[in-house]
Amino acid sequence: MGINTHYCIHPHHQAILSKLYQKLNSNEILAYEDVDDHGRGLFSYPETTLLQDRTNILQEFCLKNVYQNNVGDSLFGIIKQLNLHNITLKINRAVLTTTEGKSLYRRELQNTRNTVYKDFSDQKFNDLINGFIKLEENDTILGFARNIIAIGQK
Repeated sequence: MGINTHYCIHPHHQAILSKLYQKLNSNEILAYEDVDDHGRGLFSYPETTLLQDRTNILQEFCLKNVYQNNVGDSLFGIIKQLNLHNITLKINRAVLTTTEGKSLYRRELQNTRNTVYKDFSDQKFNDLINGFIKLEENDTILGFARNIIAIGQK
């Protein structure tokens, strides 16, 4: 089985993990990474309101569409319910200091233009993008959301 990764906001994480589990042979490993995106731990220096604005937009979208944007909080429980063994949890939080690293926020916006930001006017969306481009171009340090990785063996 190959590895397929993509960025998505999806309402049915548990169902997806159950399907993946069913495809595993005995002793194969399931690894799943998700973001804990409540806005906790997001920071910028110097401070900017863009990160909180982004968090508010994502949370509003998830509530409106019954999507869960904090699967990381319940990931251990979901993995345990699958009866996986040798479960390991890892947490990673990126601190973004390079132009390329800081572009993560802008690329996230661009990748979710047709979902999260579909109701935004072009002007409002471009203003948000341009705000993040300015952060990329200056000496701002950005803290990204915490990623949680759960690994278990069938």
